[in-house]
Amino acid sequence: MLAPEFRDLAAPATVGIVRGAIERQLDAPDAIFEVILDLPSANWRLRAHAAHPAQVRLACHRYPSTAADRVRESGLSAELDRVHN
Repeated sequence: MLAPEFRDLAAPATVGIVRGAIERQLDAPDAIFEVILDLPSANWRLRAHAAHPAQVRLACHRYPSTAADRVRESGLSAELDRVHN
């Protein structure tokens, strides 16, 4: 679900690394979990959900964020919740 949104996830090795990081987070939640999805800008990251560290959410770190950023962030975070819960 993330690969179409982030071109860096087109590489199979990168997908494996990100998938492994998500699986480790779900198995052993860490409040400081973070995976950068877009290099070199690092505007988009997977983070631990603040209220539920065992959940992974998409976070936009662009400042200022746009309305499109907020829609993307909430939509993909909701998809992550559905897939991993």
